[in-house]
Amino acid sequence: MKNLLSLLILSLTSGCLYVAPIDEEPDPDDTMPFIHEASPGLGVVEINLDNSSAQLFILSSYDDANSEQALYSRIVMDYRPAGVTQNAITATIPIVGDAGSRDSLTYELRPCEMAKKQADVFVDGKTIDLYFVIADERFIHENQSFLSTDFSLPFKTYTGRGSVWVQWTLLFKGECPSN
Repeated sequence: MKNLLSLLILSLTSGCLYVAPIDEEPDPDDTMPFIHEASPGLGVVEINLDNSSAQLFILSSYDDANSEQALYSRIVMDYRPAGVTQNAITATIPIVGDAGSRDSLTYELRPCEMAKKQADVFVDGKTIDLYFVIADERFIHENQSFLSTDFSLPFKTYTGRGSVWVQWTLLFKGECPSN
């Protein structure tokens, strides 16, 4: 009995007892955001310049597995298909969405107003590409114009994970009314 008691005391004092904390729910993996619904439908969008009205581009459904993560968005326009070589890639200054907020995002394109600065782009038969970009971290470049021919610059993020996007090719038809 004395040996059994000694063995019990020895085993209790020589070992470590560790109680691990219990996580109720593990944090979700830090995956890329995703886009579910955009309007108008993706692909080629014909823009009628004759009525000089605005065209809305809307991301109505997008999210991230980590709902508490802030999302960053921007519009990128690629004028290279229209033959532009100087400042051919532009981007809006990134917008930071509040963590947990996934309100729809809207961009209003007013091509006839834009034609005042780039008359050779917004004409019948020309095309440009428009991108709605979402990232779950800050973009490296917050520039609005990109002088480089590196098209990836407005999409890059600080860790290099990148971003997700939807893309439309805008085909201009008609002619903007003269003012």
